[in-house]
Amino acid sequence: MDIDDEAPGEARPKPSHVYLFVEPPPIKVGESMAWRMNPYFWSLDKTGESKLLKDECYGWNIPIAYASYTPYCYSWRKDDYAALEEWQVARGFDPKTSDWARSMGYPEMEAIGTKRRDRFEEIVDDTPEMPGSWKD
Repeated sequence: MDIDDEAPGEARPKPSHVYLFVEPPPIKVGESMAWRMNPYFWSLDKTGESKLLKDECYGWNIPIAYASYTPYCYSWRKDDYAALEEWQVARGFDPKTSDWARSMGYPEMEAIGTKRRDRFEEIVDDTPEMPGSWKD
């Protein structure tokens, strides 16, 4: 039966099995917005090949969830970073690369918020001072 063929107020038979598929959280920051929009989906088949539309979920009273994702940025003291750098050098790793992290099987993280020299523009105030005014 097609959704459009239903009479108003007519209940659709509820499927016997519905499968919930949860997407893994993003590793890269750039992927977080897309993940937050669709962190999961419902399907009528075990493989998840056919995703149910939100309207279908509403029609069958299948729960709709809303994801909340708050990435946290942690930092250590400068002394800790210096000790880790010395430790890596002592073991033959270049601390300016991700070689040590890769050797441990960690995923390579995306650097965000890098400093750009052209990010700010210097503004020079060449307005003449008016009598009775002051500048900070």
